[in-house]
Amino acid sequence: VDTRPVALDPGDNETLNFTYPTELGDSPAVDLRVVTPDDEANETADVLASNFIVESIETNVSDEETFVEGDAFNVTTTINNTGQLDDATQSVSFSAPGFATDEEVTLDAGETETLNFTYTTEAIDESRSVEAEVSTEDDANTTTVNVTAQQFLAVTNLDGADTVERGE
Repeated sequence: VDTRPVALDPGDNETLNFTYPTELGDSPAVDLRVVTPDDEANETADVLASNFIVESIETNVSDEETFVEGDAFNVTTTINNTGQLDDATQSVSFSAPGFATDEEVTLDAGETETLNFTYTTEAIDESRSVEAEVSTEDDANTTTVNVTAQQFLAVTNLDGADTVERGE
């Protein structure tokens, strides 16, 4: 609430300017009210906001494919500004176990952009699922990749002659 004293002679008028800093959640509109001892005026002001939605998130790994630890996979995501604000910028974050990065994206209202991220899986002791997430200030979406642990062959016993003649 902003209050200012005004003294006017009969028939005079004065224009006052007020500033309202919008807050998260004010969109799509905010109600404004000016009150004097003798009168009141109400107005609704449109508040434009961006709304960056993670429309899709896909990997280059199929469900049937064997994906081994230490391999890298790509994540492709489409971000859509479903809000009304043009030239809006947000940080789009990508995260997976032990890894996080972000990229600044500027979109007009209704505009989309496709981003690509790469993640190299960590060494693991047993097969497991790896969850990758793409998020904005407004939304998040995840995908899962099944990762197989490296299989190692260990020779524990080797019987045979210490020396072998050629041709034997």
